[in-house]
Amino acid sequence: MSAGGSLSKEVALSEPMAKQEVDRYTFRAPGQATSYYYGYQRQLALHGKLSVRRRCRGAPSRPPGCAAGRAR
Repeated sequence: MSAGGSLSKEVALSEPMAKQEVDRYTFRAPGQATSYYYGYQRQLALHGKLSVRRRCRGAPSRPPGCAAGRAR
């Protein structure tokens, strides 16, 4: 199955829209998907760090993973 066929079937895009998306990621801006993925990974890392800080800040005692003096 081609990439366009997969987008049409699994994501429910029309044939012209699927072709447009395949062309966008392969011919017109091939680095775009990589840039999106890199940004997504950075966002996940930041979210993880902030989750630990938020958990450490509200805890009456230090939960595992919270360093002494770094909960602020």
